[in-house]
Order: sequence, then C-alpha cells, then structure tokens
Amino acid sequence: MVTIIVPFPQFHYSVFWCPRIILQNMITVATHVLPLRAWCDLGSRSLRLLLLMLPGACALFNPAPPIITFQDALMPGLLGPVMVKIPAGSFYMGSPQQEPGRDANESPQHLVVFQAPFALGQTEVTVAQFGAFVTDTHYRTSAERDDGSFLRDPVTGQWGKYPVNWRHDHRGQPAADNHPVIHVSWEDAQAYASWLTQRTGQPYRLPSEAELEYANRAGSPLRNWWGDGIPQAAVANIKGERDRIDNDPTFIPTPEERAAIDPEGIWPEFFIGYGDGHWGPAPVASFQANAFGLYDTTGNVWEWAQDCWHPDYRNAPSDGKAWIENGICEYRILRGASWYCYPVQVRAANRWSRWPIFRNMYIGFRVARNVGA
Repeated sequence: MVTIIVPFPQFHYSVFWCPRIILQNMITVATHVLPLRAWCDLGSRSLRLLLLMLPGACALFNPAPPIITFQDALMPGLLGPVMVKIPAGSFYMGSPQQEPGRDANESPQHLVVFQAPFALGQTEVTVAQFGAFVTDTHYRTSAERDDGSFLRDPVTGQWGKYPVNWRHDHRGQPAADNHPVIHVSWEDAQAYASWLTQRTGQPYRLPSEAELEYANRAGSPLRNWWGDGIPQAAVANIKGERDRIDNDPTFIPTPEERAAIDPEGIWPEFFIGYGDGHWGPAPVASFQANAFGLYDTTGNVWEWAQDCWHPDYRNAPSDGKAWIENGICEYRILRGASWYCYPVQVRAANRWSRWPIFRNMYIGFRVARNVGA
C-alpha cells in the first residue's frame, strides 16, 4: 500500500476538527437544555450554525488534520484508486423542515455518528480504472448484456436506449480515460468493488448513503458544501446558465422531467449566471477538493450507494452503516447529483433511487474501504 500525507492549509469551521470535549458539551446543550422540538423548529438553521461557529474559534488555533491518501497494489505495475481516509465524526443527515426544495424523503433529520474512520475514493471511478477491471476479468456490464444504456440524442433531444456502454460518453462517443465511467449499473459497481477486494485482499465496497452525505457535506450544515446560494466561482460540474451549448436540445428538460422534478414550475432549471465550462461529465478532479480532500462529491455524475431505498429516515441506522433489508432491494440509492440536474437536486440532502441494473449517461460511482483507526 502506498500512503501519501498531504498537509491541508485551510482552517475549517467544523465540529470535526475540535476537541472531543467541546463537541460533547455542545451536543449536551443542544439536546438537553433545549427540548428536541425547539432544536428542530427554533434552531434548525441559526442554532446549528451558531453551534458550528463556536468550535470554529478552536479551529483557528487547531488547523484541520492532514489529508491522508493511499493506494493499494492490484497487480505488478498497477495500483488501485487513490483513497482518502475520512475522519470519524458526526453530522445531521437529511434536511431541516424549512430548507427550500426539500423532499419528505429527507426526514426526519437525524444524528449519525461514525465511531471509526473509513476511506473513500478521492474521485469517481474513471474509464481507465474500470477498463483495467474489464481487461483483467472480461466482465460484461449490464449495458453489454442488455442492449445498451440510456441517453438523450444530442440532435433530437429524445431519451432512448442506444448501443452504448462504459466505453462511451454522454453522447455515445468514445469516452476519455480520465472521465468518470458512466453507463454502469449498481451491479457493475459492485462487481468492480469485489474485484478490488479480490486483488488487494482489502475490504472494498460501495459507500453507504450516510457516508456519501457525510463526505459531501465535509462539515457543512448548509444546502451545499460551498453554502446556500449560487457559487461565486466554478466549484463543481453542475448545470449553469453559462454552460449551455447553442442548438443542444439536451440542455432543456423534457416535459416528463419537469413533471417529476418541478411539477409546480417554481424552481430554476440551472444555476443562474453560473458556468463551469462543461455540459456533460468533466474529467475527474477538475475542480477544487472539499474539506475532506474529495473531488466531485457534488455534481459530475450521480454515485451509487450500497443501501436499499427507503421512503424516509424513520428507523434509519445511526452508525452510518448501509441500510439493507435482508440483502434484497428493489431499488438502490444514488447520491451527489450530476452535471445534468436541476439546482434543487444538487442539495447535499437530496436522494434518488433506481433499480440495480439501471444505467444511463449521468450515473457513475466511487468506492469505499474499511480502514483501521
């Protein structure tokens, strides 16, 4: 295993970087001095922000710990994906009642505590990385076994199933090696993670839904890791007004998409005034990393999670593990949104689900791995 430690020079106003005693005291105040309903109704936004800002004073004198990355050897001359060690900590999963654009499936907002660190892929799995797996195993993806994958025709704008697979981009053209692999199903992602485990002897897997939201937020309690509003700089591959390509009908949502995402017609279809230079997947790590040292946790491509779909968080695990019902799920979770999404879908708490063999032009994945303390 190759380990790299990269100092991260910024300070972060986040509970994760402060002494445990301060966090414990703040949780005690939040959950015992105030009734729980007051915490949710009264404090949701302002009180949580205040509680997060207080330990920020400690962060000014205690910089964030270094970002630790590593790669496991797969075979002679080939290393696995770069993994980032994510620190143990806690966060509130889901969205507060007053968050604009929230969905009922993001309730109830609840505390999730990670007692131990874990590792996530620094980027989404790339075409080149997935190709190494296919070359070694001769694996055939869901798209190759079942007549292709779904994309929108760049000329007509119509959705359809085309003879494309992991080797192709969102337009059905050959994909660049450094792009996130797309047109892959949950089953394909599982097969790749299993191959990593077999080759390295280490416990690779898909991330849990909680791990993906925790990693996406990286300490932020707001709608997005960069804040609540429209980004003031190009921070992620998300749908911006200035990303539109002339005469490209795929920029305009279909009537079916509008009906499903915004039936009342109240949400913008893109980030007004924003542009990141991409309409389609971008090469991984094209934008700044978040506070955990991860790239593209928001936007670029949707990412498969291990969990079964549940319509809300009642009885959800509080330890961050995947929520699975006897290992059999009709639908699996996707997180993080994509380059194609409405801004309301790009929120850190937003959830989506699809059946395990579903694949299309904006779905990919990243891997997780258990690590020691």
